[in-house]
Amino acid sequence: MWKKRNRLIFLLVLTVFLKPLYATAFEADQREGLIVQYEQGLQTAGASVHAIYPTLKAELEIQFGWPLDFRPTVILMKDQTAFQIRAGSDFYSAYALPHQQLIVIDYTKMATRPFLFRSTLKHELTHLLLHRHIPSEGLPKWLDEGLAQWASGGIAEILMDRDVGVLRKAGLSGHLIPLQNLSSTFPDEKDALLLAYEESNSIVDYIEKEFGADALRQVLAALQAGDAIELAISKNLSISLASLQQNWARNLNDKMIWWVFLGGNLSLFLFSIAAVATVWGFIRFWFKKKNYKDDDEDGDGALDEGFAPFGMDDNHDFIDIDQLDDVDDLDHIND
Repeated sequence: MWKKRNRLIFLLVLTVFLKPLYATAFEADQREGLIVQYEQGLQTAGASVHAIYPTLKAELEIQFGWPLDFRPTVILMKDQTAFQIRAGSDFYSAYALPHQQLIVIDYTKMATRPFLFRSTLKHELTHLLLHRHIPSEGLPKWLDEGLAQWASGGIAEILMDRDVGVLRKAGLSGHLIPLQNLSSTFPDEKDALLLAYEESNSIVDYIEKEFGADALRQVLAALQAGDAIELAISKNLSISLASLQQNWARNLNDKMIWWVFLGGNLSLFLFSIAAVATVWGFIRFWFKKKNYKDDDEDGDGALDEGFAPFGMDDNHDFIDIDQLDDVDDLDHIND
């Protein structure tokens, strides 16, 4: 009885909330390799997706070494309420459904920021590409999101302002989220969600810098072949996943400690630089002054023979110009 009633309530709520979504009118622009659907008034945006897609496709194929050999669908929306219902949260500006090869973007967040639009589209295309070549159950979410941010220049699909301070505080306090807790889902709470994205971005960036992009691609190839993430890491990075996480956290904390030290001693640091600059400036000034005096002493004495500055006669006596009779006498002096 209760189950039946709960099911009816659920269907009623679902119908009410999804009615505006399906009432949204979309236009479609289907071309070879890509389908773009958009709400009325977004024709120009739809055309821009077609324009930039070939470049993004080529970039991703080079970055990952895999072909983007499917036809994705990109939906551009301007109805924010309908988008949030689809996304299941108001934290996101875009999301991907890899099993449908579908990308949905809230274009109201992109209209005035072309670079963000391009990077967001590349981020979501990365999700589709990864799931095309790696079984979803074998691709940890932290790696999925970290790689999407790595490929798109650090851009995430969340609307919240990026705050590395969240990662810094979690690292210094020992409250980083263990990777095993980010394998299948991310937290729903805002700060924890932001930390999950920052951690994912940071650890993939650490792997790339510490082991190289080729090693990162080898890990992905192992996942594609069916290896679990622990085995893929150990085979290609020669380190266990647990040790990788520990080394990453230690490296993160070392960087944070330096930033905290510099931040806490910034005034002392700047004062020390200013003091050294002052002493160095005084030393240079003293040497210049000393060299100038030496040169001046070396230049004292009689003037060179045969040289008489203007206003002197040949005996180096000054001439009273007012006593000259005419211009010819002045010319004689100049000669």
